[in-house]
Amino acid sequence: MLDRDNYNHVDAQDSSSAAQSGTSALTYGTLLAGLRTSTGEADAADTAVSRNRRTALRRFMRALDKHESDAVGQEFAEGFVAAVNAYREWEATQGTAGPTVRSRCSHLRYAQRLLAGFRAPPSSFAHALDEAIKASGRELTWLAQKSSIGAVTLGQWRRGLASPGSLRKHLPKLEACLGLKAGALLNALPIRAVRAVGYGVEGRARTTEFRERLRVRMSEAPFSLCEATESLRAEWRELLTFKTADIPRLHRERRAKWNSKPTRMCKPMQPAWCCTLDNGRVSASAHAAWVQVRQYLGWLQLDERRGGGGLSQEQTQTLARLADAKRVIAFVRWRAERAGGLNMGAVTFLHQVNSLLHPRGGWLTQAPSLAKAAPDLLAEGRTWAEHCAQTFERLKDFTRTVLQSAKPTRDVEEALRPLLDTGNPVAVLYDMLTRMERDMPPPSQPVRRATHQRDIALVTLLLANPLRIGQLCALEFGAGSDHNLRRHDDGWRLHCEAERFKNGTTTMTKGLRVELDASVTPALDRYVNEGRHVLLAGRRSKLFFAGGWRWDPTRPCENLEDRLQLLTARYIPECAGFRGHGWRHLLATAWLTEHPGDYGTVADLLGDTVKTVAEKYRHIERATSVKRFGAWARAKRSK
Repeated sequence: MLDRDNYNHVDAQDSSSAAQSGTSALTYGTLLAGLRTSTGEADAADTAVSRNRRTALRRFMRALDKHESDAVGQEFAEGFVAAVNAYREWEATQGTAGPTVRSRCSHLRYAQRLLAGFRAPPSSFAHALDEAIKASGRELTWLAQKSSIGAVTLGQWRRGLASPGSLRKHLPKLEACLGLKAGALLNALPIRAVRAVGYGVEGRARTTEFRERLRVRMSEAPFSLCEATESLRAEWRELLTFKTADIPRLHRERRAKWNSKPTRMCKPMQPAWCCTLDNGRVSASAHAAWVQVRQYLGWLQLDERRGGGGLSQEQTQTLARLADAKRVIAFVRWRAERAGGLNMGAVTFLHQVNSLLHPRGGWLTQAPSLAKAAPDLLAEGRTWAEHCAQTFERLKDFTRTVLQSAKPTRDVEEALRPLLDTGNPVAVLYDMLTRMERDMPPPSQPVRRATHQRDIALVTLLLANPLRIGQLCALEFGAGSDHNLRRHDDGWRLHCEAERFKNGTTTMTKGLRVELDASVTPALDRYVNEGRHVLLAGRRSKLFFAGGWRWDPTRPCENLEDRLQLLTARYIPECAGFRGHGWRHLLATAWLTEHPGDYGTVADLLGDTVKTVAEKYRHIERATSVKRFGAWARAKRSK
C-alpha cells in the first residue's frame, strides 16, 4: 500500500514554499480541466481520449488520497516514478487488469508532460518560436504545410511541451517561412541537442592529432584477425588457465600471474571468452594480452605487399606463431612506422611474448605439442624447447634496443590543453557541471532527463573522487554491508574492497572507505530518487549506474567512458573531449601544480604507488623548481 503520510508531508512542504514565494500552487482541479481541453477540441466536446485521461488521473488521486482542491506536488515531479509504481500496486489490489493499468499509466505520463507546460517557463527555443509565430501572423496549419512539420508538433514546441528531435532537419524551412535568420531557432536549442553539421554551428568536429592519425591509418591499411577458430580458442583457454591458476600444473615465474575479479566488478569486455574463467571471474590482464596477440595474428594474414606477414588464415590460427622471432620483430617495426615511432605498446607486446617464451616458466616453452601447429618454425634436429629458448634470447636483445628508443607517440595532454592553459582547470570542470545543470531536460522527456541526471552524477563523483571509470561503473548501491556506494543520514560514503582496484601493491591494497564531500549529495540523491528508476524501467539491479533498455542489469554499464568524452567535448569550450584517464591526469596535474611534491595525496586519489606517481609527474616539480630558482636569482640581483 501507499505511504500517504509521506506524500502528504512532501505536498505540505511544496504548498508552504509556494506560499512563501507569493505564487499560487496548481491544483488537481486545474489539471483535470486541462486534460479536458488538451485534445484541441472545444470544451463541450468531451472526447473518449479526454475522458480516459481524466479517469486515469482520478484513479491516481484516489490511490494517493488526493482531492481537486489539493496542490499538485512532487508526485508529478522528482517523485513521479515512485508514485506511479505505488499506483500500480494499488490498482493490483483493486483487481484491475494489466492492460488497463498500463493504459492509465500512459495517460498519467501525458498529464505529467501537460503539467510541465503549466509549471515551467518556456524554454529559449519555445519562446523564440512563439514570438516568431506571433510576429509573422501566420496560422499553424500554413506553417505546417510549408515546413513539413505537423501543426500539433508546432503547437507543442511553441508551448514548451516538446523540443525538436529528428525533425530539427526541417528547422531551416520553418525559419524561412517565419522570415528569420538562418540558425535563429536552431541556436536557441539546448546545448545537449544534436545539431545538424554545418548549420548554425561550426561544421568541423574538434579532434586531436592522435585520433586523426588513427582514423587515417585504419582507413589506409586496415587489418584484423578473422574469427578465432576452435583450436586457437582452446590454446588460449589453456594459457588462461595457466596464467590465472593459484597453483598451476606447469612451472610459472613468480610475477607472471594474471589476477582476476568477479564479473560484477569489471566493465564488460569483448570478446568475453578470452578473459572469462570457468568460475565466472574476469581477468583484465588476459583481455589486454589478447588484444595485442590478436593484432599480431591479424598482421600475419596481411599481404606482404602491404607490409604484412603473408601467411594464410590456417597458418595463423595458433599461438605457436609467437615463437617466430623474425616475424615478431617485423611486426613491431611495421607498427612503429604506422604509429610514427616506437611506443610503449611495442614494449608491452614484447614483454608478453618474452614471458611466454621464458626458458623456465614460459607457457609456450612448456607446450611442445604446439610444434605441430607451426612445423615450419623448427629447424631440423632442434626440439621445441630449444627453439623457444633461442627465440627468447633474440627477442630479449631486440627488446633492449626498443627500450632505448621507445617513447609515447601521442600527447596525453593534447585534449586537455584548453583547460591547462587557463591556469585553473578545476574551475573549468565545475563550470562544465554548471552548464550541465542548466541544460537539464524537462520532465516531459523522462528518459533524456534520467540520462542527463546520470551524466551529472558521474561527473560529480569524478570531481569528488577520481576513480577509474571501470571502478565507478561497477559500483553497487544500497544500504547493506556488501554495497559500495551507501547513503547515510550525513551524506554519501564509498566502501570498496581491495579486489576492485588495480593489481599490485598500491595505496588501495586494503580497499577504500571514505566519506564523499557534501557537494555530491544533491546530484546523487536526485539521480537515485528519479533518474535511476526511469532507466531501470522496473528492472532490479544492484549497480548504481544504469544503462538503456538493452542494458543487462547484472553487468556494469559499458558506455560511460564514451559518454564522458562526449560530455567534455559538449560542455567545455574548444575541447575535443577526453575520457577517464585524461580526467584523472588533469586533476593530478592541477593538484601538483599548486602542491609541488605532494605525491602521497595524488597516489591516494589515483590508487597508485607513490613511486609511480613521482616518476610520472616529476616534470611538474621541475617546472616549479625553475620558477623558484628564478625568483631566488632575481632577489640576489636586487641585493
